Formats: sequence, structure tokens, C-alpha cells
Amino acid sequence: MMAGKPEATLAGNVGDEFMLVNNCASELAPNDACNIQITFTPKDVNPKNLTMLVTASPGGMQAIQIMATAVNANIGNLQFSSNGFHDFGTHSVTTQANTTFTFTLTNRGQLQTGPITLGNIEGSTPGDFSNVGTDCTNRTLLPNQTCFIRIRFQPLPPRDLPMFGRTRTASITVTADPGGKPVASFFGTASN
Repeated sequence: MMAGKPEATLAGNVGDEFMLVNNCASELAPNDACNIQITFTPKDVNPKNLTMLVTASPGGMQAIQIMATAVNANIGNLQFSSNGFHDFGTHSVTTQANTTFTFTLTNRGQLQTGPITLGNIEGSTPGDFSNVGTDCTNRTLLPNQTCFIRIRFQPLPPRDLPMFGRTRTASITVTADPGGKPVASFFGTASN
């Protein structure tokens, strides 16, 4: 006895991570087969559970449980522009300057990052640098999406510091899970 044309649907927490393609174009004779393809494009590493329902009349219904988890994927890979380094050059401790540099943070991974958290500026002389603007805080970035962090350098007096001389160095770390913990380092030199 012939079975009706198989129809397939997905049930459960499907979202837009699963795509179903039903290649069953007609009724099936006994011992015939056709293909139903499911493509999984994960956005995170959380396991997904769903059910594929296949029905045909005549033929009945079949429920197939599916569990999918992203593995060995470049989930979210945050990277700073300029290889995460910037030299502000030489600036005076007595003249107020508005010397800034904008780091671009890019998701070089294949999947969306988690929410981005910015750490404090840390290092040998963190007081000489400040974060003067960002649109990264609490954002998630899709692949190749960017956000920015603008750092200002104003060396504080005295020009020569014990142990550090005229060199000023600091860094900022961002964290996202997934996404990693990239660090941007910056330095400059104090003058009169």
C-alpha cells in the first residue's frame, strides 16, 4: 500500500538556528525512501532539544527527537584593532591635551558573542589614561560586527616617575562569554 506524501515540521525551541528542507516530493511506495534535511546553524554553545514530526496520510505520524550542541566552533572571537597596541607618543604633563585613540573591537568568530564587559584601566600608570567613550558595554556582537573603545592619554605630573621614568603604560581588558578576554595595551611618554 502506498503512503501519502510525507510532511515534516520541527517542534520545540527551534528559533532561527534550524532549517528544515523536505525533499519528499510525492507519495511513497513500499520500501521507498526520501530525504528530509535539517541544517543547524548555532548561535551559542547551549544544547538544543527539538522534535521533528513526519506525517503522511495514509502512513501515520513519526516523532524523532533531536539534540544538537555546537562543538569545535569558533564561537565568538573578540579582537582589538591595531593588534591591541597603541603608542600615543610624547605629550606634556603641563599642557591639557585631548589626545585620544579609538580601538575597534571586532567579533572575528563564526557565532555571536556573549554580553561584553569592560574592565578598569590597569597597569603601571593607569591614572594617565581614561576611557572617554564606548558603545561596547553589555553589547553582543554578531560575526564581523564591531564596537569601539576610545582611550585618552594625558600624562600627569611629575614628568619623571620613580621606577617608571617618563614612560606611561596601561591596558584595558574586555570579557565576553563566548568571546574571550582580549587586552588592549597603550603607552606614551611624558614631557615638560
